[in-house]
Amino acid sequence: IARAYVVARDAFNLTDLWAQIEALDNQVPSRVQYSMMLDLMRMIRRATRWFLRQHLGLSTQDTIEYFGPRLAQLQESIGELLSGEEQVAWRKRCDELQAAGVPEALTATVAAAPSLYAGLGIIQAARITNEKPQRVAEVFYEIGSRLELPWMIQQVTHLEVRDSWQAQARETFRDDIDRQQLALTTSVLKLEAGSRDTQERVAQWLEQHAELHRRWCRLIDEVRGGSEGGFALFAVAVRELVDLAESDSKA
Repeated sequence: IARAYVVARDAFNLTDLWAQIEALDNQVPSRVQYSMMLDLMRMIRRATRWFLRQHLGLSTQDTIEYFGPRLAQLQESIGELLSGEEQVAWRKRCDELQAAGVPEALTATVAAAPSLYAGLGIIQAARITNEKPQRVAEVFYEIGSRLELPWMIQQVTHLEVRDSWQAQARETFRDDIDRQQLALTTSVLKLEAGSRDTQERVAQWLEQHAELHRRWCRLIDEVRGGSEGGFALFAVAVRELVDLAESDSKA
């Protein structure tokens, strides 16, 4: 666990970001600093779990050197890569932090924390598909927006838990949705004779899987309608997403 944490910490440059936040003492409200630290720690906690599950065959330093620069590149263009509600949320968070007096560069990074975690999977998918990380990221965030996956993850996050098992289930749901979004991204990138335009390519892929897409949309509507299915509902949702993500392999 310690090794995975060190890799996550250094790959995301947490030490430097933490120092930048601490340097804002007496310049911005302490509650703002705390909220920024909390955003980053949530990201690092998820990243630590991600590295724990991976078998990359690299040393600690090699892993950091592989992911660090690529994550930095994604972070620099995150505002352009995000799509839909995810981009709106990022801009809103940026505005909040800048209004509190946080420097622009730091606000962009901290505001991207909920989305930047996905960069780990994006970088892996880029290696698998032989695409550039930025290209993979474009498709990843676009398919997520079209299927409202960031919104779905928010609903999972808001699930009330009564014990450690439910807390673990909630985290598993979040991770499962992330994994299926990545699988969907890979499928879209492998689409034969697909458009190079990201939005058109995603639309083409969804059209080829129209029935499963409609099933997913009906489930989204049910959740939006206030269904109280709780953990059982989200277990079904993840299953539906798996069916959609694996539809190419079953064809």
